[in-house]
Amino acid sequence: MSLFRKGWMGILIIISLFSLTSGRVQGEEKKAKWTREPSQIALKCIQCHQEKSPGIVNDWKNSSHSKAKVDCLECHKADPQEPDSREHEGASISALVTPNDCQRCHPKAVKEFNDSLHSKGATFVQPLDKERGKDDFLAYVVEGKAAAVMGCEKCHGAIVAFEKGVPDPATWPNTGIGRINPDGSRGSCSCNGPPSVGRLVKAVYRCTGMQERHSLP
Repeated sequence: MSLFRKGWMGILIIISLFSLTSGRVQGEEKKAKWTREPSQIALKCIQCHQEKSPGIVNDWKNSSHSKAKVDCLECHKADPQEPDSREHEGASISALVTPNDCQRCHPKAVKEFNDSLHSKGATFVQPLDKERGKDDFLAYVVEGKAAAVMGCEKCHGAIVAFEKGVPDPATWPNTGIGRINPDGSRGSCSCNGPPSVGRLVKAVYRCTGMQERHSLP
């Protein structure tokens, strides 16, 4: 090997090592940025729900949010003026987490979703003015409400209604991908399945659920 080639190989190795080191430092800085302790109110949430709904707490503990020290209140805190907001244990919260909440930390992902057809999922089965307004005929008239809820709304989404923090049981719970939320946003980030599972498992969860529902009469 010529001296010239050896020189270039040495330069490339140095550049590669610098890139790896730089990436590791940036990763550490990002990790440090997100490292903080849960608030006192969030600790109360965890302690109480550990007894009353341990499955939810377990999902959170195994999620990326937990590893990044993102606590309950950071997602579930709500503006007291919003229809889905209610006072609970010293905080204004909502059971409903919408893309408007998610975009505080994930603006790019929410924008991509809003620009996609998935955000319009509910327009296929809901009687919305100027948006495929008659496509609900097959779901609600031909099949009937029960079939529409189980076979359409669970995937496509529904118009969710709240009154003073209390959900309308005819519209909630719903995690359809095009769900229309009280704050005007569309979508449900939890439509992929529990937050503790990986991306591949979420994809299988979503697709198999859709295939099962397509087999309904």
